[in-house]
Amino acid sequence: MRLLIDNLDGQGAVEYSACLSPTGPLTIQRTLNAITRCTGTLCLAPLGMAVLVRRARVFITTDGGDTLFTGYLVSEPVPDFDEVSTRADASAFRFEALSDEWLLDLQPVTQSGAVLSSTVGDVARTLAQRSGSSVIDTTSATLTTALGVFHPDQGDTVSANLGTAAAGGYGTYRILGGALGLAQAGTNTIDFTQSNGTLALRDLQFAQGRELVNDVTVAGDMEGTAYITEVFNGDGTTQTFQLAGTPFALPDAMIVSDTFSATNFDTTVWKGTDPGSFLSLTGAGLTMSGGNGQDGQTVLALLDSVEMSGTLVAEADTTLLNAGSDGVLCGFYSGQTILQDCIAGVRIRQSSGQTIAIALINGAESGTAIPIPPGHAYTFRVRLHCNETQRVKQTYYARVAGIVTQFGGGLVDGGLSIVIEARDQGLASSTAASILFDGSISASPAVCTFAAVDAVQMFGSVGAVSVQRTGSSWVVSRHTDGSETTRLLGAVGEGLDASLSADGSMTFYPGRIPAAGEQVLVKYRRGARAIARLQDAASVGAEAATGLPGVAQWVGQVKTPVARGSVDCESAAAALLAVSSDRIAAMQGKCSVDDAQTVADLWPGDLLKVYSGSGTCDVMVRAVTLTDGNAAPESIGYAMEFANDWAKSLSMTTSNTLPADTEVPRLPSLGAASVLANLPDLKLVSASATVLQIDSGLAPPAGGGFEVRRRDAGFGLSTGDDLVLRSPVRSFQIPRLGAREQFFIRMYDGSTPPLYSRFSSAVYADLPVG
Repeated sequence: MRLLIDNLDGQGAVEYSACLSPTGPLTIQRTLNAITRCTGTLCLAPLGMAVLVRRARVFITTDGGDTLFTGYLVSEPVPDFDEVSTRADASAFRFEALSDEWLLDLQPVTQSGAVLSSTVGDVARTLAQRSGSSVIDTTSATLTTALGVFHPDQGDTVSANLGTAAAGGYGTYRILGGALGLAQAGTNTIDFTQSNGTLALRDLQFAQGRELVNDVTVAGDMEGTAYITEVFNGDGTTQTFQLAGTPFALPDAMIVSDTFSATNFDTTVWKGTDPGSFLSLTGAGLTMSGGNGQDGQTVLALLDSVEMSGTLVAEADTTLLNAGSDGVLCGFYSGQTILQDCIAGVRIRQSSGQTIAIALINGAESGTAIPIPPGHAYTFRVRLHCNETQRVKQTYYARVAGIVTQFGGGLVDGGLSIVIEARDQGLASSTAASILFDGSISASPAVCTFAAVDAVQMFGSVGAVSVQRTGSSWVVSRHTDGSETTRLLGAVGEGLDASLSADGSMTFYPGRIPAAGEQVLVKYRRGARAIARLQDAASVGAEAATGLPGVAQWVGQVKTPVARGSVDCESAAAALLAVSSDRIAAMQGKCSVDDAQTVADLWPGDLLKVYSGSGTCDVMVRAVTLTDGNAAPESIGYAMEFANDWAKSLSMTTSNTLPADTEVPRLPSLGAASVLANLPDLKLVSASATVLQIDSGLAPPAGGGFEVRRRDAGFGLSTGDDLVLRSPVRSFQIPRLGAREQFFIRMYDGSTPPLYSRFSSAVYADLPVG
């Protein structure tokens, strides 16, 4: 090997190969999806070479000029006393260098939300961009393998997050020569059978890394389960209502909160398109000084997409708008950041020489317009609610029969309830906010871009912008005339209606207390641990044929990629089950080879074809150590460790322990094939003293209908005491017997036995009875 070092002294890369000591050989340690390490010992004095300095640039090539390593010295070299003891001078130094991504690792991993429905290449480029360092070229990082949801770990390094992202897509990353490269693991196959003739693997050791498994249980994060509608009756005096359940609180509550008090926009949070420099930061915050008159060309948008799940509140605080303003504030966009792609936002424009604000819904103005007087500071809010708490499904990968196979992925449909409000901050804190829009859309994208401003031509300032996920709750009042209005939840003194605590206590503010005869409907999701259990029936049967128990079970939790719901757990379980009964997939071991350069430079993620007495076995390289043979002609030794998917999963990390709140299913399921659609849009049409009128939201399947029970269990053919009714039609009535009742509804079909919805929709009634 040739060693060249740029010692930061203006000399450029100087060759230090002659200084290498054979007793401390030059070694390169490559690990799958991790930083590469290089070590060696140099004897400097005899050749008069300069002592190395920290951050010196290191290059290692073959004698033929192929690059094996590029990186940096991470510390000053230290004396190698073993080497010194054999020499007449004290000039031997041990050095350590790390590959180029070490420079990225010196930067903090910035706070960010999940990367949604993206690719490995996009995530890798975003991670490098967020590091704030421009030393790594990411233009060739184009691996298009899909990732469902990727959560950067703020407590880990950039390289560790790069490794996690690449592994999540069954890929590998390496940084060589200052460029980030990505590839799918196993793409490069090295044949050590008949094709090379001159090479032989030494010290080949095989082992079975894990036992056969044909029954897999996977736990994930907490998820929203039952879709609950809880109804109370107002009496004009009752201020506090206690929910029967605790609303599910989604993670990543604060998506962004920026007071724009810095000198420049935070490029780890925002991405801007502003060729005319019309957006800036001043003492007033985000300052808008015009635009080029073209929609979508002067924009400040979040770098991360936003999942349209649960309840979202976007706010532009202390907003001052001047004459001539035209654009959108707090907009959520399904495609480009232009008016026609805006799902919901605050449209600002001129009308008869006056600035007005009006809601923009699905690209069209809707609702009520209000004038915005000059000099008045406003708070604008866009509230969105989706009954679904997960709109992006996770992806998992495994190598099945030699093919990288995807499990899971996809998006979840869902409508949105929308309220857009404006509050003049100069009015009394008890003054109700002006409602620009209160309605819904039946379908919405699962993922949107959020833009603080899309300025066709905007003049004024915004003091602060925030987007937060407030949970899974949404409150509506149904008045005695049958009309409905959304109740606004938030802090006191902001012109809102009520607060809702984490334990389910809802308190209305003075002047907002529900009137006599007014019904208050609270929609929320109940939380539980995501769990799934799948079984390979063929393998169980084959094992049982030996006369011994056929089930071989594995129980654990998926750490990465995160399983946010039961559907994700099923996908992860299916990926594990696809390889856990394959003996080749459980193979692990190690081997060595000399002069592998004549075949190929070996890297982790390469696939080795290894010949054994029973045939050819494919194994995935996980780590490679290169050692300089200190010989002429050049000799490089390669020591490799390998492991296939079941021996050591490449695309996911798991734990053999379960959270204490996990309830393991008693019987395995068939996954998504064993359930019907949920009823997220089930509606309590009316509630009287004698009946609850229900619209299930879906037509019943052939031969099926809707089953109502008093507890969230026991759905099936049984007719126990908790069975209330089965309805073969979409709309039906539930008779009332008591003031406080709970009813759980699932759809079922005509199969034998019938299939049911995965989760219940529930109605909790706390109303007087006749």
